[in-house]
Amino acid sequence: MFSVRRVFSGVVQLSQVRSVSNLFEVFPSTFSKPQFVVNERKLRKEYRQLQQQQHPDLTKNEDDTQSSLLNKAYTTLKSPLTRAQYLLKLQGVDLSDETDSQKYSQPDVLFQVLDIHEALESVDKEEELGAFKRENDERIRQSVAQLEELFGSGDYEQAARETVKLKYWVNVDNAIKNWDGSVTVMH
Repeated sequence: MFSVRRVFSGVVQLSQVRSVSNLFEVFPSTFSKPQFVVNERKLRKEYRQLQQQQHPDLTKNEDDTQSSLLNKAYTTLKSPLTRAQYLLKLQGVDLSDETDSQKYSQPDVLFQVLDIHEALESVDKEEELGAFKRENDERIRQSVAQLEELFGSGDYEQAARETVKLKYWVNVDNAIKNWDGSVTVMH
């Protein structure tokens, strides 16, 4: 399938040789191993370099598989939530599976999300959303910081719990962004 190889002074090129064992290998300049902490600027730069190599004018005879792999890897690894979910999947914890997701769900967090949902339903004006946004941004920041520690120490059980919590906060964030006076918070 595909592999990643270095070409000229650190520039990376995808080539048709063998499959990558995980999405982190698509960005070898950014990641030396699968990890939660990422230099987002470095990841974006490496993605753009690789994307230029996949430009249709340069790869006329190749299919879209390399470009698709590159886009999937970037989309997965740039977001703290999807990066955490992917790291956990590499450890055998699939949070997209309902059983695993429920195992790591925390009732107190769910109740907090329901309270936020009720409060958002009572918002009449868009200007009132600012406080919700600031509070939720802080919850997201705290979850991401906690995940950095948990993945760094190899505590995947607690990382799974925190990832489920982060998913709730991201859903609240999406509800705030999409607020139209009849908001629904996804659980």
